[in-house]
Amino acid sequence: MRQFTIKRNRHYCQSWWTKFFKPRWRHRKWTVTFIISNDCWWNPPRSEDDRDINKLYGVGFGFNHHKNSWGIGWIPDFEKENWFNIYAYCYNRDGHVFKLIGGIKADRPYSVSVESIRDKYWFTCLDLGAFIDIPNINKDYKLQFDLYPYHEGDNKSPKEETFFIDFNAL
Repeated sequence: MRQFTIKRNRHYCQSWWTKFFKPRWRHRKWTVTFIISNDCWWNPPRSEDDRDINKLYGVGFGFNHHKNSWGIGWIPDFEKENWFNIYAYCYNRDGHVFKLIGGIKADRPYSVSVESIRDKYWFTCLDLGAFIDIPNINKDYKLQFDLYPYHEGDNKSPKEETFFIDFNAL
């Protein structure tokens, strides 16, 4: 697994332009295995922005991932120490859609498979018994880029956070 670190008071784990070094072409199935370290959990929330869904990993199509992408997001579960809620999401021309996959424990591996079938993305997490669909109204599967961990919106990391991610396009 590859390690990603978001440094304290930063949005991103690395420079945005590094995604251009590994583009892919025309994939419709993906698997993501990940570990969210316990250093990603904090309490209490600093503001309502801490309840925004942060990106763990995703795939953007074309050059604007806010118009055409899917991803897996996370938020600390502020009620349960070292637990996180993970989400499936999709950005498309109608905005974005988020659906809860489930709660996960820090420092344990989980896998999510994603498949694009007709007009939906199907997210499957056998570790949690989750099978979720999200409408996909965009059909641009050609040029694809990886999207790495970052904090959503105006939020910045409250401390150094570490993620381990293994990604395969099938």
